Amino acid sequence: MIDPAELFRVYAPVSKKETADPPTANLSLLLKLKESETKLEVPDKRLLDRGREIDDLRVQRDHWRAQAEQITRLLTDGREHEKKKNSGVWAWLLGKS
Repeated sequence: MIDPAELFRVYAPVSKKETADPPTANLSLLLKLKESETKLEVPDKRLLDRGREIDDLRVQRDHWRAQAEQITRLLTDGREHEKKKNSGVWAWLLGKS
């Protein structure tokens, strides 16, 4: 028999933590990590969807703005054209043309 003090002088004693089953401990840590990653992916997908919605709304806004500007130009042009047309008709009727 060897005296434990002499044995531990040459070889370090094995701690209880090292004797635990490392694959099981690592597996539980990996499962927790995967669960955390999954929880983080959901908000990322939501943010991407929100970004796409915002881009789509901007495109629609620009389209409606361009349409409103075009209608405004048509209304303005139509009014000026009507004034010229009416003055031309009145001038013609009154014999001023």
